[in-house]
Amino acid sequence: MGKSTLSKHIRTHYPQVHFSVSATTRPPRAAEVDGEDYRFISPEEFDELIAADSFLEWATVHGRHRYGTLQSTVEQAVAAGKRVLLEIDLQGPAKCAAYCRVRSSSSWRLPASTTWSLGSPAEAPRMRRSDSGASKPLG
Repeated sequence: MGKSTLSKHIRTHYPQVHFSVSATTRPPRAAEVDGEDYRFISPEEFDELIAADSFLEWATVHGRHRYGTLQSTVEQAVAAGKRVLLEIDLQGPAKCAAYCRVRSSSSWRLPASTTWSLGSPAEAPRMRRSDSGASKPLG
């Protein structure tokens, strides 16, 4: 199962989970909606967001297009007490982990190799990861 399939399943069956829409430099595909599936931006705008340190994580995927998660989107949702679903590639989790350690008030509970979820500070004061279905504190 791919990360998009897993993400769709979670979004369908757990509507209380906030889906973080990633920014990308690639053009939209036929049925994709800007702001719903992705935030489609120019490479120049992406560069400006990198320079402003606006991304929680970002990566060049398959050597072509860039994808990134905006910090402001995640922080707003977490501040509102929502769980946040990130649909990110394999490069992203380590960057998210470093960010969460700095903030030390978020959690992630889905397999690191697919999709991570940042929970509200009230629910999980420490970062957690579940590869086997059971959450455990990380040191």
